[in-house]
Amino acid sequence: MFREHKEAFKTASRTSDFAKHLTDLAHSFGPIQNIMQVVKIHKKGLHLNNLERFHIYTEHKNDNHLNDDTTIFPNKFFDTLMRPNRP
Repeated sequence: MFREHKEAFKTASRTSDFAKHLTDLAHSFGPIQNIMQVVKIHKKGLHLNNLERFHIYTEHKNDNHLNDDTTIFPNKFFDTLMRPNRP
């Protein structure tokens, strides 16, 4: 994901909301350890895509995201995973 955001930033392609945010606010694109938090290391594929969707969804619910609100859809499964454990 880092490379995809970096490429979008370098080319100003607007395909990454993260890169768009950096460009719009005149931030620089630094080393990964300075600008991003690694949430999970996993090989590309369906599992990683679902992990990314879940993380974006949880950040959206916490009002802490850069994604366009129209790209976040209700997800009862994610809501169930986010529900606090009840004894």
